[in-house]
Amino acid sequence: MCLIWVGNGFGTRRLTVAFLILIAFLTVPIAEIAVFIHVGGQIGPWPTVGVVILTAVLGTAL
Repeated sequence: MCLIWVGNGFGTRRLTVAFLILIAFLTVPIAEIAVFIHVGGQIGPWPTVGVVILTAVLGTAL
C-alpha cells in the first residue's frame, strides 16, 4: 500500500514506495543507536552491552 501518492504513473508510485523504504532503512538504525546511547547513559555501558547481546540471542532463537 502506498502511503504517499505522487503523480499518476506506476513508475512514480514505485519510486515513492522505494523512497519510503529508503527513509525507513536510514531512520530506524539512527533511532536505534540513539536509544542505545540514551540507555547506556542511564544504566551504564556494560549492562547496555549485556542487553544488546541478550536481545541478539533471543532474536536468533526466534
